Amino acid sequence: MSDDVAGLRAELEQLRLRLIRLETRRTARVGMLVLGLALGLVVGWATLGPAQATQQKEEKDLVCRSLRVVGPTGKNLIFLGRDQDGGILEVSGHDGDVRAVVAVAPMQGGGLINLFDANKKLRLALEGANAGARIDKR
Repeated sequence: MSDDVAGLRAELEQLRLRLIRLETRRTARVGMLVLGLALGLVVGWATLGPAQATQQKEEKDLVCRSLRVVGPTGKNLIFLGRDQDGGILEVSGHDGDVRAVVAVAPMQGGGLINLFDANKKLRLALEGANAGARIDKR
């Protein structure tokens, strides 16, 4: 019987040692996980932290093919772009309907300003043509 008790004690000691090793590994894994999360938060905060405007030491140009400013519903309020005749600026109401256009007149003409009412009807057209200014009131 003493051999059985000695065998059980030896087996119990082996199980105790295995348990200690497992707990040590688990503690190390939890520690690594916590360290990884903390490092991720620090790096994320540093790179994605609150947006701040910074003063630039030199002037820089914004270069793009077009620029849109949209309202809360996603509709265009301002469009700055180009068409077949040249540059174009459109200003729209919150409903998305164009109210004013500043552009180059058709066929590479002079400057053009069109003003529309809330019903999309053209009310005033101003054009700087080679023959002189043209004003069309409707």
